Amino acid sequence: MNNLTDDANSFKWDNSETERGRGLHIPNTSWQENGPQSKQKPLVTWKVEINLVIVLLTFLALVTRLWNLGTPREIVFDEVHFGQFTALYLKRTFFFDVHPPLGKLLFTAVGYFAGFDENFVFAKIGAEYPVNVPVWHLRALSALFGTFLCPVVYQIIAELGFSHWSAMLAGFLVLFDNAILVQSRFILLDSMLLFFSMMSILSLLKFRNLKNR
Repeated sequence: MNNLTDDANSFKWDNSETERGRGLHIPNTSWQENGPQSKQKPLVTWKVEINLVIVLLTFLALVTRLWNLGTPREIVFDEVHFGQFTALYLKRTFFFDVHPPLGKLLFTAVGYFAGFDENFVFAKIGAEYPVNVPVWHLRALSALFGTFLCPVVYQIIAELGFSHWSAMLAGFLVLFDNAILVQSRFILLDSMLLFFSMMSILSLLKFRNLKNR
């Protein structure tokens, strides 16, 4: 058996097979067991980057919005409306409202899985919630949207080309804004509206910046 070695590429050819009737040596392109192994690139690669500012903003927002969320256990402001809409959806009762249905349907989904009693009547502001109304779960939905609003605002400022210090300042301003904080702790649609509006702006900026790269 004749072996031909290419030092430049470290190839080993097995020339033991001979073309019949011509005496020509035909190389066998299979690798030898002790030959070099081909390097195969993985089909999928992952690169994880952690922004500590976003982590900090999200953590602080969760703490400020979820802390003692079930207090007061009474109907507050427009909870008298959106809580009643949730009950009507669960009872499959037709009603008309000027607001789009997405936020109320999200409340309805939470109420459905949390065991909300659709027979409870949201009579007036200040009325006490019974034990069969999952107040914490319903308010937690608004709190989560209010939480994620903070890192989204941070990313918007960063995508606009400002420094990370400016983006961090904007995120903390939203974090400690008293009006946004209060609206994020009750069964209201405001935190959802702000979150989806900011996500629309962020998506537009990311597409624009991606095009310019």
